[in-house]
Amino acid sequence: MLSFSKGRKLCEILLANDEHFVASEKSKTTEIFTALAELSKFKTIKVVNKESATKRINQWRNQETYCEKLLIAAESFNLLHLALLVQIYDDLTKLSSELEAKNVNLGLFRSCDLYLKLAEKPNKEIG
Repeated sequence: MLSFSKGRKLCEILLANDEHFVASEKSKTTEIFTALAELSKFKTIKVVNKESATKRINQWRNQETYCEKLLIAAESFNLLHLALLVQIYDDLTKLSSELEAKNVNLGLFRSCDLYLKLAEKPNKEIG
């Protein structure tokens, strides 16, 4: 199910216009730094009674929210990385057709696969 949602998000990114994509990338960077800043300024509440225990649990919940934001931002960057790989393949395809050499296409893809070791990643086939 996770692979399906990643694939759908990757498709959305690839179909989106580049301006939105760059803006989204900047906003994710801002989210990461905001979440890190919030997490780093938390001073752990020492549990000494029922009231401090309640405050500590609420603090933990707030920290969890920032951790989730970090995970979402990291996943967004991972999807960006995958989108860039697709763009590399598109560029290689265009290059091979510009050179009008069918063997170049296959050779470029093979060398790219070897270099990136895509063959070793079973669930990340591109082609």
